[in-house]
Amino acid sequence: MSTFIFNVIWCLLAIFTHVNATQPTLPTQSTQSRQSTQSTQSRQSTQSTQPTQSPRPNTTSPSNANSTSGQQPCGRVGSAAAAFMANNPRAPAAIIPAQLAFDCLQTVPNKPDQAAAMIKSLKSYVQWQSTLAFLKNPPDSYMLPATDIEGGLDNISSTAVAGGFKSEYDFQLSVVKLITTAHDGHFGYQPDVFKAFVFRNSMASDIVSVSADGKSVPKLYHLGASNGTNGTNGTNGTIPNRSPAITKINGQDAATFINNANLESSSFQDPDSQWNSQFRTYAAPLNLLTVAASAAFQGPSVTLNYDNGQQRTEQSVALIRPGADFSGINTGEDFYNRFCNPDAQVRSNVTGPTTPNPMTPTMPLLNMTQPRPASPVSPSSTILGYPLPIVRDSGANTTSGYFLKGNEYNDVAVLAISGFAPQGNVAPMEYLNNFQSTVQSFLAISAAAGKTKLVIDLQANGGGFVVAGYELFAQASP
Repeated sequence: MSTFIFNVIWCLLAIFTHVNATQPTLPTQSTQSRQSTQSTQSRQSTQSTQPTQSPRPNTTSPSNANSTSGQQPCGRVGSAAAAFMANNPRAPAAIIPAQLAFDCLQTVPNKPDQAAAMIKSLKSYVQWQSTLAFLKNPPDSYMLPATDIEGGLDNISSTAVAGGFKSEYDFQLSVVKLITTAHDGHFGYQPDVFKAFVFRNSMASDIVSVSADGKSVPKLYHLGASNGTNGTNGTNGTIPNRSPAITKINGQDAATFINNANLESSSFQDPDSQWNSQFRTYAAPLNLLTVAASAAFQGPSVTLNYDNGQQRTEQSVALIRPGADFSGINTGEDFYNRFCNPDAQVRSNVTGPTTPNPMTPTMPLLNMTQPRPASPVSPSSTILGYPLPIVRDSGANTTSGYFLKGNEYNDVAVLAISGFAPQGNVAPMEYLNNFQSTVQSFLAISAAAGKTKLVIDLQANGGGFVVAGYELFAQASP
C-alpha cells in the first residue's frame, strides 16, 4: 500500500457473534470461533444452543398441550409435536406451548453423583481460562460485577450433591448463568439438557432501538412501526407520534429489563455493546432480544406496555430442535436418558434443514481455489443495508470500503468488516487471500483519493480467523 500514515480510529461499535445462522442472543451460549482456545465442554453435547430462525407455519397457535390427558409433561410434548406436524407437514419444526416444554424440563431428574462428576470434569477445562483471577477481583474500571467462576462451580456441585436442584434443567442452567458472568464470547458451556427446545416469542422479535432524530435518547419500537411498513413512518425519517414506544416489558421498565437480561445472557463486557447486540441492525439483521429467542425458558408469555396506554400479551412457544426425537419419551427420566446420559446409546435422527456456521467453513482448509481479485463494484454488488462501496470482497460478504459524504468528511474513509470469516460456502484460503487483496485495494484507493482518516467499523464482528486480524493490523498500522 502507499506509504502515507492513516489516523486510524478503531470503532468497536456493537459486536455480535450467532453463531449458528441466527444471531439471537441466548443466555446459554457464545459463539465459538477459531480464535477461541478456552472452551468448555458438555456431556456429549454436539448441538449449538442458539435458536434457528424458522419460517412461520400456516397456523395461528401451537398444538393444544392439554388435549392429551393422563400423560406426564414430556409425554405430552411428543403428542403435541406430532399433532402439530400432522397439521403442518411442511413446517421445519414442531411448535408447542413454551410452558409445556418448561414443564417437561422440570421433570428431568438431577442425579447428584453424575452432576458432581460433570462439575469436576468441567473444572479441568475452566482452569485453562486465563481471566479467572481478573474476574474474581477486577479493577475499579471494570464495568460489570466480579465473579468467582471456580468457587461458583464448587457451590453448584455442593448444591447438587445435597439434592438442592429440582431438575437437571435447573442444575445445568445454573452452570450456564455462572459461566456467562465472565461475559466472554470465547468462554462458553453447551448444556445437553438444552438440546431439545428453542423458546420464541414473535411479538418481541421485531423490537428495535431507535432515536427519532439521531440525537435524542433512543426508544423501543416495533420494526414495522419504525420503518413505515405499516404506514406509520414520519417525514424526514423521524418516528411519528402515532407510533407508540414500548415502555415496559413484563411489567418492568423496558430498558431496565433488557439491561438485567444482559447481565445474565450477554457475552460482551461493554454495556453499550451488550445493549446493541439485542437489536437488529444492518450489520446484524438476526439479532433478537433474549426474551424473544432463547434456549432457556423466559416465561409462558410476554407482555408489552406502550406510551399510549396500550398493553399487549402474547403466549411464547417452544420449537422442537431438528434432531430432537421425542418418540418413546414419556417421562423426565426418558428425557434424561435420551439427551443427558453419557452412558446411554447415542441416537442420531437429525431431520430438517441446518444452517452452516459462518465460523466453520464447509470446504476443506487445503482447498486452494484461486480467489477473485477485489475491484471497484457496481450498484448491484452492494451489501444489504449498506451504500454503494468503493471496494468490496468477492463472495465472503463481510468486507467493504466507503467514503463518507459531506465537506467535513472529505478526508474520511470507512472500512467495514462484519466478520473475520466468510459467510456461506467460501473456501478458507479463498476468503483469506481475497480479504488481504480487498483491504490492500481499499487502502490504496483511499490514499490516492487524499483520505487521511480511517474508521474501521467492526459492528457485529464476532471473530473468525486470527490471521485475518493480523493481516488487517499489518496493513492499517504499517
